[in-house]
Amino acid sequence: MAQGQIMAEEWLAKNRREMISCPYQPGQLLISKKICGKRYRIGRREDFSDLMKGDLFHYAYKTGLSLCRNCEVGKKLAVSYPMA
Repeated sequence: MAQGQIMAEEWLAKNRREMISCPYQPGQLLISKKICGKRYRIGRREDFSDLMKGDLFHYAYKTGLSLCRNCEVGKKLAVSYPMA
């Protein structure tokens, strides 16, 4: 096993409590609670009127954030993990 993978697995074992499986992102995305709250806040202030503007990456980014915009999990975590 590669050293990087071992380090990642050790980190994940230590920080498992801070991770959640996102109920809205595809593929059962494993994301930290802090980043979940941050994505919620970004989604709330993002302008989605220009969703088709730009390249495929821009579209995927905006579409992913649009799912976070009304997420109750993210809303609770945004309060628990305020911006630093």
